[in-house]
Amino acid sequence: MNRDAFNSFMFVSGRLFGSGDLDPLYPYLRNLLSGRGTTDMDDRLWFVQLYHAFYRVDTAWRFWAAVPKREDLVAGAVFVGVGPGVGNWPIATERRNLRQSSRLNEHLGELTKANLVWWIDRGAKLWQPVEWQAVYDAALALKHNGPWAAFKWTDLARYVLGWDLTPTPPSVASGAGPELGLKLLETNLEELGAALATKGVTMPWDQIETCLCKWHGVETGHYKIYQDLKELEHQTAPIPELAAVFARTNFSLNSPVRP
Repeated sequence: MNRDAFNSFMFVSGRLFGSGDLDPLYPYLRNLLSGRGTTDMDDRLWFVQLYHAFYRVDTAWRFWAAVPKREDLVAGAVFVGVGPGVGNWPIATERRNLRQSSRLNEHLGELTKANLVWWIDRGAKLWQPVEWQAVYDAALALKHNGPWAAFKWTDLARYVLGWDLTPTPPSVASGAGPELGLKLLETNLEELGAALATKGVTMPWDQIETCLCKWHGVETGHYKIYQDLKELEHQTAPIPELAAVFARTNFSLNSPVRP
């Protein structure tokens, strides 16, 4: 392993953990749903699915206000109007494949069937540990979800919805971001895990995946520390209710804490 690269990885990972920039959307979305008092499990699932489709909190929030339940989308007017009005629903770069109105319509149509019962039928037992691969495969089966989208769905299911599932090392290392990070470190995932353990650091494999992706972005100039936090702040600022959730979520843009 390249020790200089590992020290850099440790420093960047510490900043990510200390600031909340590791995956800021997860605590933010949990606070948003709890603050709104949304307790129905399918209503929570529906909103998180909308966020996953648009990958923007502001768009998902506006769409959820117009279509608070998936049955409303089946019934009607907003769904029919999405096609010609796709520009009214900004979609993040990560989901740019849905910027074509026909694809967005098709994907939203898929989500109308993917309710809580649909997920339970495919392995998401919810009240007991869930097989990660079963949830990943179910997400991948939904039209216009690729491997990245399926992996991110497992993260959202775990960290926002509270499903008890944990990815295994091979599933983490299969993504392009982690592979590039490991290449820069001149190591493999198991060796990296052992090196972290010698430093007294324990992280779930999916968090190691995020650190590898973001550290690789920092090293190659494609990501700046706190970038996701600042984007979330900018995105939520125009909507008072969303801005209030950002303000009360425990983020810090200047934390030097290491993991």
